[in-house]
Amino acid sequence: MRIILGILLIVLCSRAEAVTNANLNFTADSGIIHSPNYPSNYDNGLNFVMSIKVEPGNYVFLTFLDFETEDCCDRLYIFDGDGVGGPSIANVSGIQTGRNFSSTSNTMTLLFYSDLIYTYRGFAIKYEQVKVNTQIEASNQCAPNIITSVAGFLTSPNWPGNYPNNVSCSYKLTSTKNKVMITFVSFDTEDCCDKVYIYDGAGIDAPTLAVLSGTPNSSNMTFVSSGSNMFIFFNSDYTNNMMGFSAYYMSVT
Repeated sequence: MRIILGILLIVLCSRAEAVTNANLNFTADSGIIHSPNYPSNYDNGLNFVMSIKVEPGNYVFLTFLDFETEDCCDRLYIFDGDGVGGPSIANVSGIQTGRNFSSTSNTMTLLFYSDLIYTYRGFAIKYEQVKVNTQIEASNQCAPNIITSVAGFLTSPNWPGNYPNNVSCSYKLTSTKNKVMITFVSFDTEDCCDKVYIYDGAGIDAPTLAVLSGTPNSSNMTFVSSGSNMFIFFNSDYTNNMMGFSAYYMSVT
């Protein structure tokens, strides 16, 4: 096995922390951990450790924003504590988007292993520190409607729980480069009536790139703007709600 010596992990956190070295230690209050090359496929022959340590008196809470690996053989092992010798929380593979895991202390260790055959998109995992005896609740609110970060995740309200009825959310994505690219990694809405509108510009008067609802074909779920702005509008009606969507966006040239 070979150790990945250089991995670009975009970490969005309350205390911004970029990780590009081999030790893969995460100590911010919260962040997003990507597998190598994400959202492109990870490499074969990976075997590396990621250590998360938050402030004492807190525990580590994970949300799988996106997770797809070779079901049989490429696995993420989650350990409670500092190091792979700690108690096992879980080992996961295949499609696991939307799952949650938590530690019992302020440290958690992740080990990702891939074999020498097939590779997939990998994972994007949000971690956050949570006070002991605090219950995590998903937000029923829309995300901020103006987004200018280089990359990140956009989710429907309450994701991975069902979104509320009668909600309208709008998001303006602005690229720090030339264009905006968005990839929907999880999508499930009421087919007839709860829709996501994607516009090639700064508002709903811009040309329409796509209108999505139901469970669309995942192979056609990446969209790129022609300029530096993309506008997304999500609307649900008064009946029937589903899990909604999770999407990865980034600035591209």
